[in-house]
Amino acid sequence: MDLYDSLLVASQANPDKVFLSNATESHTYREVFEAAQELADRMREVATPDRPCMIQADSISAGVAVLACLSIRKPFVPISGSTPEARFHYLCEDSGSDLLVRDRVVERGLPGNRAVRPSLESIECASEPWTTVGDPADVACLIYTSGSTGMPKAVVCSRKSVTFAVQAIDEALQYRPSDVVVTALPIFFDFGLYQVFLAARNGASLYFATELESSMGLSDLLERTGATILPMVPPAAEKLVRLIKRGLRSHRVRQISTTGAAMNAETRLAIERSWGALRR
Repeated sequence: MDLYDSLLVASQANPDKVFLSNATESHTYREVFEAAQELADRMREVATPDRPCMIQADSISAGVAVLACLSIRKPFVPISGSTPEARFHYLCEDSGSDLLVRDRVVERGLPGNRAVRPSLESIECASEPWTTVGDPADVACLIYTSGSTGMPKAVVCSRKSVTFAVQAIDEALQYRPSDVVVTALPIFFDFGLYQVFLAARNGASLYFATELESSMGLSDLLERTGATILPMVPPAAEKLVRLIKRGLRSHRVRQISTTGAAMNAETRLAIERSWGALRR
């Protein structure tokens, strides 16, 4: 089954359960997938066939945009909201994108959640057809390197490879419908992006934490959200050890995963000594 179809089917099992949330808002599976469909409809009206869509938005809007692109087989390019202007223009030109998804416009005076309706802008692009390796319709996304040693380069990820990666990670980590995944990883980072897919695939809830929440405010965050899964990078795991030594409790956390490199043995043992083996 195609990745988007599998996520849509899973979402229908418990449509009124919270799917995406942060400190100020939460949205159910029904709300998120309906918002993705509405955005996909707007994309169809203005998009150039097969060309990618840039996504530069807050995490909830970005999650909606990713699902919208997948649903109409439009490649997406997630980028940081703090991308410098010169690099932004380079990424637009290099990727050949024709659309840009940005944050929602805040409507003052409205109580409760804002509707998940990201802004959509057209980008001037070349008139010739977009070309890449293989069939453009089989491309899920373009993930750009950081560009720390030169200009960023795009890694072209096919729908097949993304589907395989999600399935493989899911088999290893085994998320559950009862899980609350709390992450500070951005969606333009591959493991941050995969959290959307892994949570949706299993009917779990995904909470996007701020940098402050995931550091000094972590104790309150774990208690308030009932977090059970903490995906992170190894340096964050090392910071976690320092907080544990100051008395941070695990609350309901049952699993910590890292990406980019394996968690070093000293860090892992320090967590296990205080929080136990976790994988439960």
